[in-house]
This record gives sequence, C-alpha cells and structure tokens, in this order.
Amino acid sequence: MKRFFSVLSKILLSLMLIVITAAAALYIEGYYDFTFIDREKAFGSLLPGRTNDPEQTDAYFDDFTQPRPVGDNLSLITHTDSISDGSDASEKPALPDAGAAENNGWLVTGTDYNPSTHIVAERSYPGGVRNTLSGRSYEVEVTSWATMNPVTAKARRTRQTLEPYMGWLLYDDGRTMSLMNPSGQVLMTDFDGVAPANLRDGYGRGLFSHNGNLYYITEDETGVLMNHSDYDPAFAPALRFRFPSDYGVAHCGLYIYYADDPETGSRYYGYVNASGEIVIEAQWKNAVNFSENGLACVSGEDRLLHIINTSGEIVYEETGEANRAGVRSDALYYYMWPFTDTSEQLGSLYFDRGYIRVNEVYFERRRPDLLLGSQNLLLSEDGSLYDIPTGYSLSYYSDGVMVLTRDGKYGMMDVEGNWIAQPIYTYVTPFYEGLAVIGFNDGSGRKCMVDTKGNIVLPFYYEYISISSGGVITAYEPQSGWHILNKMAKPAE
Repeated sequence: MKRFFSVLSKILLSLMLIVITAAAALYIEGYYDFTFIDREKAFGSLLPGRTNDPEQTDAYFDDFTQPRPVGDNLSLITHTDSISDGSDASEKPALPDAGAAENNGWLVTGTDYNPSTHIVAERSYPGGVRNTLSGRSYEVEVTSWATMNPVTAKARRTRQTLEPYMGWLLYDDGRTMSLMNPSGQVLMTDFDGVAPANLRDGYGRGLFSHNGNLYYITEDETGVLMNHSDYDPAFAPALRFRFPSDYGVAHCGLYIYYADDPETGSRYYGYVNASGEIVIEAQWKNAVNFSENGLACVSGEDRLLHIINTSGEIVYEETGEANRAGVRSDALYYYMWPFTDTSEQLGSLYFDRGYIRVNEVYFERRRPDLLLGSQNLLLSEDGSLYDIPTGYSLSYYSDGVMVLTRDGKYGMMDVEGNWIAQPIYTYVTPFYEGLAVIGFNDGSGRKCMVDTKGNIVLPFYYEYISISSGGVITAYEPQSGWHILNKMAKPAE
C-alpha cells in the first residue's frame, strides 16, 4: 500500500508540474492576465508589430523622441492646456458676432479649424426655434455581423431639433422639417420629403435625396432653388456621413472607374488617369480614391482589405497569421473592409497624417465564417502599427488625433503621443473639420468643443454641441435654448 501511494504521489506531482508549466506558458503568450502582476515590468514590452529579436528582418522602430504614457500613468500628462471637467462653467460664453464678422469679410467655411486663421462666432438669428433638444424619430436599417452573412433589422433613431448639414441647417419643429441657411434664416418649409443624402457632388456641394433623385440647393438674389444633380453615387467615398468637402478626393492623378460584368451584373472598380486611360484594371469589389501618399484601399468579394500602390500592387494586407505577440493560436486574423458605412468608421480607408485606421477581425480557425472578435489598429504608411497605450482601445481616428477608450472613459491623443484630452470623459465625437466635442453624459452633463491641440473653442456650458458640418455648428442649453454658431475664416487679401 505504501508503494502504491508513493507511485500515486509521484504521478500527481508530475501532473501538477505539467499544469503549472502550461499555465505559465499561456500567461507569457498573453492568453490571460493576473491583476496583481504588471506584465510589462515582468516581461518587457512586446507591442504590436515589435520583436525583442534584433535579427528579425521585419522588426521596426519608431522615431518618437519623447516618452509616451503607458497604462494608467496619467502623471506623464503634462500638457498645460489639459481639459478640466468643466464643473465650474455656468455663464453663457461671450463669442464673436457672426453677422459683424461677415460684414468685415469673414466667411463661413468647412476648412479645418486653425486658431490663427479661424473663429467660431454666434449668429443672432430671429428665434422661434423650439426649446427642446430632440425632434422626431425616424426609421433606419441596422446591419449586424455575427458571421460573414450579415443580418439587417429596422431600428429607430431620434434627430436633434436643429442639425447642421454640409453648410445648411435642418429644423424639426415636431410636425414638419424646414431648411435654414447658416445664419438661421428659413429658406424652405415642408421639407419633410427631402432627406440628407450624406453625399457631395464633384463640386463639393451637399446633396439631398427626394423621390429617388439627388438635388443640390442654391441661394442667391433670385431666391432658393433645388437643382437636380446627375452625380453618380458609385464614385462617392465609401463612408456616408456629413463629411467635409475635401474628404475622399482623388490624388496622384488617378480616378476610380467601374465596369459591370455582363453575365453576373457584378460591379468592379479600377483606376484611370486624367486622360481616361486604364491604369489599374477593374477587379475590385470595393475601392476608394488614392490618398496623397500614393496608397489606396481595395477589397474583393471576401471583404479582405488590401492596400495598393499606384501600380496596383498590394503593399499591405493581413493574411490570417498575425505576426506578433498576444494573438490567439485558435484564430485567423485579417484586415477587413468596414462592416458599416457610417461615421463610426471615420479614420478608415484614407490615410491621414501618415496613418490609417484598420479593423482587424479574427475568425475561428476551424470555422472561418464565425467571427470571434475585432479591434481597431492604427497602421502607418510604412506598414508598422502604432503603439497604442496599454489597456486602451482605439475608437476613432481623424485629423491626426486618436480617440482612446478604457472602462467607459474617453481621452484624446495625437500621433506624437501627447494626451490632448485626459481619459476621463463619457461623451466624445471624432474630429470633423479640426473640431471635436467632449464632455459628460452624467453629472453636469456639459460638453465643450476643442481643437486638435486641446485648446477649448467652446467652453463647458452646453448640454449638446453638434459636429461642425460645412462650418455650421449648433449647440443647446436648456435655459437659453438653441444657438447657431459659424466657423469662419477671412480670405487672404
């Protein structure tokens, strides 16, 4: 009997050693964490795209010369203009008068805000706008992707009472819709049958849809007209939102064209030069214009994202095996074309300040149509991945600024690694036209508007601030009601 227990104890000890060794290996590979162990202090930093092996040929090194925050070490945030929680803001801000500025030659503009050349001024409009934040609800289609076969369902959204749209204003009085110009003057009533198309034509004019047709609006001394547009949406940017006029424009002398397969009816995209000569054959199911750096995003029927150069050669892609630490061995990793075409994908498909946001999706290795999860990465034009601070996720990227989130709180960091807004906020928008909104959904519930350097442009006074769309901004505060604001610049003399 003693011999039996001796043998049994040796077997159990061996099994325990095997389990402990396996657990340690899995921990080192990043399959789980202990909250009381700092992984980076214990094992060093193996960040995405990095390696500790100096002999690995595809290793890369960034050229940042200043330290970047890691994890929760907010003591490294030294920006003197870091934004507070705005709890002491209670008085209505004194802003320049937009009418007076207009009389002095300033114009409403959708160009990116620069504090040395732009102002945000307030309109003294006739009033009469309902003092309520929300207008009526409307129906939309929402697509979900649990597998590669999407499911579409109906959902309802609520519009704001006063919304900017590509240089115009839309006013919902609870019964009907009206169109206003940037100064708040009503141009058209009974506008319900007309909807924002979230498109711009080749001249940068915002388009509206009505009965299946597209229109642009003009206002001059003869009156206000809805003009029919023959713009082909097939040439529009792949994302549909209230984008600036310079978003998604063609670069490098190459332009999208498409060809329809006569047998299947499928449409494929390629690129031509200014003379109409084919440079890259129509072979891609999805394609966008080239960025200034000579790179463009395309995908085939499988929605796998490829980045090509002006010769049509694939420069960057992810082919299943993610070559970095911390990835799951039971999964296949791919860069994917965005699953939706709304503003939540801002930063995808076009390079901005040398970076592009890519959606990395991982699938079950034994069942490649089953999505296990996804994450947003920031890919450099040299193929390396940006070192996002430990524990944070990338929510948006635009105008050279990342919106990062952790535990339901948002902050903003520029691509040089500076926190321009501390990660303490519960409400955030991406940057549009050089401006973004941050604030709180709870507590004070106040919002403010900032520029890409973290300077406060509109203080923590409003309950709601819209994005800037064509230089038009709306803001709401329950006591004072709605405010119409214009982003303005003075043309060079």
